[in-house]
Amino acid sequence: MIPFAGNRWTYDNQQDATMKLELTITEENIHQIADAIIERLLPALARRTGAGQPDDALMDVQELAQYMKVDESWIYARTGQQRIPYIKKGKYLLFRRSEIDKWLQQDAVKPLAPFTGIRKCS
Repeated sequence: MIPFAGNRWTYDNQQDATMKLELTITEENIHQIADAIIERLLPALARRTGAGQPDDALMDVQELAQYMKVDESWIYARTGQQRIPYIKKGKYLLFRRSEIDKWLQQDAVKPLAPFTGIRKCS
């Protein structure tokens, strides 16, 4: 918990029973709060975006399914058909992120050339 300078609680015992809190926050407190927020958010963002992981990071089936946004059964079907690059160590299936990215890029649809107009045939 981050201590704040000048905390003061007041309580109005009126019909709506409101409570007020006045805080005097120093610049140092603001930096502490920001650091605490960043520390809590970074792991969640890294899991969600895959940021912070090297290109050659190894993923298991569950992580790959999340990365590719597909079902785990889809991954198992492709490994059974040897249609996806994987590493098998004992009973474990592992996938190198850089190899998966190359494999995905092979099926990337190339954009069409921009439309330049209609030509007249003579």
